[in-house]
Amino acid sequence: MCGAGAVHLSAHDRAAAHPRPDRCPGQPHRRVLSPLPGARRAPLRPRTNVRRCGQRRRAAGRRDGLTQPLSVGSTVAPGAIADPVPAAAGGKIGPGTACGIPATLSTAEKWSPKDLAKWALVEDGVTLRCEIDAKPAGVLGFIWVFTYESGDAAQALTTVAAMSGFGGEKSAERQITIGGKDGAEAALARDEAGPGRAFAANGVVVLWGSVDEEEFASGLPAYVLARTSITF
Repeated sequence: MCGAGAVHLSAHDRAAAHPRPDRCPGQPHRRVLSPLPGARRAPLRPRTNVRRCGQRRRAAGRRDGLTQPLSVGSTVAPGAIADPVPAAAGGKIGPGTACGIPATLSTAEKWSPKDLAKWALVEDGVTLRCEIDAKPAGVLGFIWVFTYESGDAAQALTTVAAMSGFGGEKSAERQITIGGKDGAEAALARDEAGPGRAFAANGVVVLWGSVDEEEFASGLPAYVLARTSITF
């Protein structure tokens, strides 16, 4: 039996007194993305350049080159169509590479492409072709690349935005020239995940998706690199 002077702690008080070592006190676990709905992925490797509890990630100075100073007047606010400075290029995908899409675009340093054509995921004429994993660069999220054969860019973008596990509700949209072709771009409010951004042009759709707003901002320069470097 407990003594007369014993102090009884609630479950909440015990958790606060002895926080889990894998998260900051008071912060929930993060949801981890899978490349396909229901797919299983290997456990996450230790992240690099992760902020400590109580510290904020700086906007510049990361060695992986992903987070760069913003251009004058630009922001990375979720839902806004505004661009940070593109990330430094570290590789490329396109014909003859790990992701043989009918276009060539640059990938950010340490981001890892993987062919997903074997999944044969097709919806309304839009086919998933590959993913570019941000995890080796210390960011949680994926750039997914789709192709389409018919219809205009805006329609293909709408199809991807409606795909379960990938897209989300459009919070902003614009018509834009991409690789010298007429294209469309949208900011997405993704279900149960962080914000997203996607563009479509000339048979290719590229979508950046992340686990939360911070990871979205960290990976957005890599997405902008893909959009500004693509050639057809």
